[in-house]
Amino acid sequence: MRHFKIILLLSLIILMALPALAQRKALKKGAGPMLTSARIALFSSPPRYDEAMAYFDTVLTDYGMIPEAYFYSGNIYAEYASREYSFDGKVKFFEKMKASYDSLDLACENKDVKKKYKSKCDDFQSVVDSIIKGLWGPNYNEGVKIIERLDKELKPKVASAADSVELDAAMVELNAVADTGKGFFRITAAVDPNNGKSMEGLGLLYDRMDNTDSALYFFKQAYAMNPDQVQLVQSIAYSYIQLKDWKNSIVFFRKLMIMVPGDVNTILNTAVCFNNLGMLDSVLAYNHKAIAIDSSLASAYYDIGTIWLVSSQTNSDSTKFYKQAKNDPEALKFQKLQNSSLDSSAHYFCIASELDENDLIALEQCAVVTMILGHYEEAATKFKRLTEMSPQIFDFWINMGDCYIQLQKFKEAVEPYEKAAEIDPSDIKLWEVLLSLYETQGFPEKAKTAEAKIKELRG
Repeated sequence: MRHFKIILLLSLIILMALPALAQRKALKKGAGPMLTSARIALFSSPPRYDEAMAYFDTVLTDYGMIPEAYFYSGNIYAEYASREYSFDGKVKFFEKMKASYDSLDLACENKDVKKKYKSKCDDFQSVVDSIIKGLWGPNYNEGVKIIERLDKELKPKVASAADSVELDAAMVELNAVADTGKGFFRITAAVDPNNGKSMEGLGLLYDRMDNTDSALYFFKQAYAMNPDQVQLVQSIAYSYIQLKDWKNSIVFFRKLMIMVPGDVNTILNTAVCFNNLGMLDSVLAYNHKAIAIDSSLASAYYDIGTIWLVSSQTNSDSTKFYKQAKNDPEALKFQKLQNSSLDSSAHYFCIASELDENDLIALEQCAVVTMILGHYEEAATKFKRLTEMSPQIFDFWINMGDCYIQLQKFKEAVEPYEKAAEIDPSDIKLWEVLLSLYETQGFPEKAKTAEAKIKELRG
């Protein structure tokens, strides 16, 4: 009896369901009527977008991949996006739009989709291409304009802020405008995810905001799409420099050298990275590469001079070590290497100073190393020029005077030491030298003044 009741209950449930199943089967006569209803809703005045979207969703659910349904669904999502005020909302709808258009492409290529549904695929795809271009271009251009505004107006405003209040206001404006720029590039990325220019634009914006980690992330996203773009490779290399990741900087600078083999700035920047890694042989090699392309690069000569100066110091330390160990042959060997390194250092420093006559540091290094080598006449000439360029520098006058002493040109040494005493009258050793010069060169009154000054300084 119990089993009979269960069978009876199941039978009643099936009988109750039959009318509904029969009704659903009757409705599924084809996608055509449903598409017609969707079009009527879509092209009515005003358009009933939600109703049309519901029909298209039903068509896709019940009948599978129908190109027309994907096409109009994408268009409706684009319309929804145009009504959104927030960038987040716009991006969300544009992503759905793009997904619909991508499904349209797949449906048009699918051999299982009936030909009657694919008859307008070419027209649909042509319109989609126009829509994508129409949406991508203006938004991208707005993003570029914002980068230009940051560079020309807002970042200078931040840099010139007079106080903390002004700085805070400038930063608020800068961040707000930058966020708007990011929004435009996010839209272009949603509309056409395969266009690396959107990622590059985001990278440039984050770079302007000094957010190097994020800038590098987006630059690398763009690079994955377009590895042949010189500007992207350069941006990645400089981002790694800002992060002090010298090894990865070198990787991308080397890529850049292959792409633009004659660019000396790339070669010099590679040398800088090697220098920061302490790989001086590579620094030397890359600076010589740069000089081979452009022999007027004062900075390259200066860097080579610095490397030889460092080498001379290393050899000097070895010389001292072997002298203390009373190993004269080894000490002599390293002494020769030290002198050779100093010769090379002076040579390159002096060329750098000749190529850039306003480079005070290069000229000073040239003069100092020349003096160390014992070329006092030449060194005195260079220190004289340094005193003409910067007469307030104490050491320039002292070194010029020392050179004259070494040349036994004692009268010529007087004036440089006097100039040094004017700059720093508290240097007792300087007055002692002047006293000796005054006494030997026939300046008795000046000798008395110097003697009194020494007594004063000794207290």
